[in-house]
Amino acid sequence: MDEADIVLSYENSLLYKDDVRLLEPPGWINDSIIEFVFEYFANEQFEEMSEDICFIAPQVSQFLKLCEGTN
Repeated sequence: MDEADIVLSYENSLLYKDDVRLLEPPGWINDSIIEFVFEYFANEQFEEMSEDICFIAPQVSQFLKLCEGTN
């Protein structure tokens, strides 16, 4: 993707036009949107509770779900 396609840059998250387009009806979210929301929550919404809440990236939770022996 091209830099011109970047719609939002926040901390370590980048959202591109294609990511935002997914939110149009019927609406869908992808890992990039989830990552942005988690990063926003961690830095803005739940900053004072950062020791009590842990946001796990979608890629990590998928790995843990599929990894054998994690039960």
